[in-house]
Amino acid sequence: MGQSGVGKTTLGEYILWQQTARGRGWLFIDAKIDRDTRDHLAYMAKVTGREDELYIIDVSDPDNANTYNPVLHGDPDEVASRLMNLIPSAENNPGADHYRQSANHALTVIIAALQASGQLYHFGDLSILLQSDRALENLENDSSRA
Repeated sequence: MGQSGVGKTTLGEYILWQQTARGRGWLFIDAKIDRDTRDHLAYMAKVTGREDELYIIDVSDPDNANTYNPVLHGDPDEVASRLMNLIPSAENNPGADHYRQSANHALTVIIAALQASGQLYHFGDLSILLQSDRALENLENDSSRA
């Protein structure tokens, strides 16, 4: 798009002002967003009465950002499939395919139990449940009570 310092962010902000004022949506991605730009985007949303529609995901400043949990929504098969897509394919390795299928089944069962118990969960919770018998027992007890 252009070298650093040529005004890409400034041009983008003008375009976003127009979109926001017209009531339309947009997605702004900046790998090196600074506080001024983020505050300017928030001001833009506030001035146009759309403050509640602005979501900022900033991993460098999580205390002042929204979050996104890609494993929280969807049925158990769908979420397990999303997770399995993060793992490299095992097409040419029948032995590895067995373990992929086992992992997919385990994830599907665990996610179904979490959803049945009404618990919110994230990647870290799934990691613990895949490694801890005690965590699985607690989940089993919680889901049987639900």
